[in-house]
Amino acid sequence: MLKTGEIFSWMEAFQQEGLITHYGASVETIEDALVCCQSNSLATLQIIFNIFRQDAVEKLLPIAEQKNIGIIARLPLASGLLSGRMQKIVLFQLRITVTTTVTAPHLMLVKPSMVCHLNLVLI
Repeated sequence: MLKTGEIFSWMEAFQQEGLITHYGASVETIEDALVCCQSNSLATLQIIFNIFRQDAVEKLLPIAEQKNIGIIARLPLASGLLSGRMQKIVLFQLRITVTTTVTAPHLMLVKPSMVCHLNLVLI
């Protein structure tokens, strides 16, 4: 629906009927954001933008400015990584689920998931 532009046709029809005044989109990738920018009536665009994800600066922001599309930065603190609460040594817990498959002649058995717990220390 996004890449075909069908959703934008619906939103523009809602605008013409007076059901909405403005609309925006929230996307994961710059490619999807560029597709959204093809709409003539998109008001805002929410994108992941922080010190680690800067690809919008060259690829998207000039187009958004030209088309007068407001940008809303999503995850500006990188899910807390840039919040200042992280210390030099941080303990993370990671849960990994592993499914193993055992093959036998003419028979395939799938064992129930095995759960492993790992502690990672970043220094």
